[in-house]
Amino acid sequence: MTILNRKKIEDIRKRGELWTAAGNYWLFGTCRYVDGSTVSKSRCIRDARLLFNNLDRRILGRKLYRENIRLPRLVYMETGRWRVNTHIHFYIKGYEQKHCEEIWQMAENLWVELIEGAWDCVIKDNRTDGAARAGYCWKEFNDYGDETLLVDCCYIENT
Repeated sequence: MTILNRKKIEDIRKRGELWTAAGNYWLFGTCRYVDGSTVSKSRCIRDARLLFNNLDRRILGRKLYRENIRLPRLVYMETGRWRVNTHIHFYIKGYEQKHCEEIWQMAENLWVELIEGAWDCVIKDNRTDGAARAGYCWKEFNDYGDETLLVDCCYIENT
């Protein structure tokens, strides 16, 4: 990779970090598998969809879910330092303050209940140190073809 391409990749990472921070997401989550090395990209995407569709229905209710209203979130798939440990990171928030605790508890529980081979889902409060964590999910974006952001699982509020 040329120096120019490295600079462009670094610029994309920085812009991604700013974009993530601008979302003011309340929570940051990491969902892991017992053995991430056995999890394909397609399975990880399927599992993420299952988790977030259930979370949307349970927190927001079926009426809003049918109207295609979702919890605002960004979802990333990573494979870890050695590129063999597939897992998910996400930033998420709700529409009412009560959603914060509901999302926190429900996401941790649903991951283990619904996903075969799930290990744990660890949620952190992102409201106080979110700016410091905003660039975390861009660390595995190393080339133009890298698909770390799971666009199908994200939901951005209309502002």
